[in-house]
Amino acid sequence: MMMMIAPRHLDHSGCQRSAPGRDASASAAEETERRRRRRERNKVAAAKCRNKKKERTEFLLQESEILEVQNSRLKSLIEKLRGERQRLELALSQHRSACRAHGDADESEQQLLLMQLTEQRGP
Repeated sequence: MMMMIAPRHLDHSGCQRSAPGRDASASAAEETERRRRRRERNKVAAAKCRNKKKERTEFLLQESEILEVQNSRLKSLIEKLRGERQRLELALSQHRSACRAHGDADESEQQLLLMQLTEQRGP
């Protein structure tokens, strides 16, 4: 025994439509349900996207705060090291003057110390 299948017809937009005689309200209900499900999926995806963006923004703000604190600490360290360098340069200068007055250091030693200090100072 052979089964007969109702033929599908194409409407003007190229989409399939139900065979003639099929209940139009059932088809409309199916379409409404498909749209509802699609809207629900879109709503969930949009909420997920917003949450992810919010989390990323919060992470970047925290990272920014951490980097600002680190930058501040490094600037303080730079100032501390500059002060220490000045103190050492002054001590070396005073020592150099004292050595010349007493004749304790020879010229080559002084030049060597001066070159080392200049190399450490950098540009």
